[in-house]
Amino acid sequence: MKSLFAVFWISLTLSQFLVPLTRWLFLKLGKLDHPDGRKMHTVAVPRSGGLAVISAYLISVAIFTQLPAGGTYVFDRYGDFLLRLLPAIGMVFITGFFDDWLDLQPKYKLTGQFLASGFAYLAGVRLFDAPPGYEWLAFVTTSFWLILCSNAFNLTDGTDGLAGTLGVVSCLGLITVSLTLDYYSLALVFTPLLGAILPFLRANWPPARLFLGDTGSLTLGFLIGSGGAALARRFPSGEGLTAAVLILTLPLMEVFLSSSRRILRGKSIFTPDSFHIHHQLKRQGLPSSGVLWRLGALSLAGTTIAVAQIGLRPWQRIILIVPFLSYLAYQVSSLRYPEFKVLGEGVLGGRIRSWLRHQILLRTLEDELTSTTDVASILKLLDGYAREFSLTELHVNLLSQQLEQPKTQGITDPSYAVRIDLPNQCWVNFRVPASLRRTENPAADFAAVLIRVFSSQRLARLQPLPAATLVWDRSA
Repeated sequence: MKSLFAVFWISLTLSQFLVPLTRWLFLKLGKLDHPDGRKMHTVAVPRSGGLAVISAYLISVAIFTQLPAGGTYVFDRYGDFLLRLLPAIGMVFITGFFDDWLDLQPKYKLTGQFLASGFAYLAGVRLFDAPPGYEWLAFVTTSFWLILCSNAFNLTDGTDGLAGTLGVVSCLGLITVSLTLDYYSLALVFTPLLGAILPFLRANWPPARLFLGDTGSLTLGFLIGSGGAALARRFPSGEGLTAAVLILTLPLMEVFLSSSRRILRGKSIFTPDSFHIHHQLKRQGLPSSGVLWRLGALSLAGTTIAVAQIGLRPWQRIILIVPFLSYLAYQVSSLRYPEFKVLGEGVLGGRIRSWLRHQILLRTLEDELTSTTDVASILKLLDGYAREFSLTELHVNLLSQQLEQPKTQGITDPSYAVRIDLPNQCWVNFRVPASLRRTENPAADFAAVLIRVFSSQRLARLQPLPAATLVWDRSA
């Protein structure tokens, strides 16, 4: 424990010097994060605070290995894992730094994170030990987890103080879990990181004077993900991975919500927007300090449960975690995302079933119209399907043969008229009740089918009957 305190104080002291130096340097260089429509800060702020945090972390580790009393012994016994992890840390650190300076495209950022995941895998970081012949599965799964954690943490660096708060809470949680499970090698990874983050948190506290940037957020997320994977491998009963997921509750929830929202909107998951959790809370009237305290408390609750579930039986873990997950679901619903409201109405409200029925009717109508050659049969099909689609007052003129549905009496619901002009002076008119659900879109879909089917060539092949032989039962 004395050695952990020593490396903590070394890192803390270095960070206290490097954080203001980094802020001064980037102000001089003019490398600032300027406010825009989707950012919550109102003044330009240096955004590479991660350079100070990770530099203090790495330098403190280097100094600690050279201490004459205690340091060398501790690293000889517990520091091998950290030393093997350094190439991966360096790779993701460089990726984040170049992104802060050059604004890398997503594919280059992912490439750097994937290479860092490979280094971490070689260092022994993996979610599980795969059986012979399936090592690739362990590598792919671990890489996905590390990249997910790295980008999840990156998404939270959008409001003053949040990234620093989550970094402190996550490190405290992982250190506590590691010491509880006698996993001192892992505690040695995160103790100097905690010391490096604390001075940054003071500069990041509202109103923020320094942002973490991708240099810090990607590296912190990667390190925390590595800690979770290491716990999962060492304690395969599930408590290690469960602890990591709970500690990363807010970042993982953010990346899940952001990706889902963008997919539902038909956009790339890498498309930036201003609808993150902190943005939604701000729209609900919370001040920046209120957003920070609410999200910080949520992260602290997840971390506390992560520590409390260590050593419990599976059923006890479920009893402890399920209420927290229910609370998270309630909090997500209170964010009022329209994407999830529409999805819920589609799944639970029957709109998906209604849409499927609508599409099946359209496909059947088009097939039957295409296979029918006499006008009388076509008019009967149009009459029947118009009723199926809840269209009213259908009036068709097809090669001088007409169908006219009687007007509906006594109904005052609003509706709108649609006219479809077809070749050869043919036409179709009908009315659409305004109460029909938007998912069905009957006017446009019904019209599109008729326009596709009744081309000039198609009409020329039809077989109209003499008008005197066509008897239409308009009351049907």
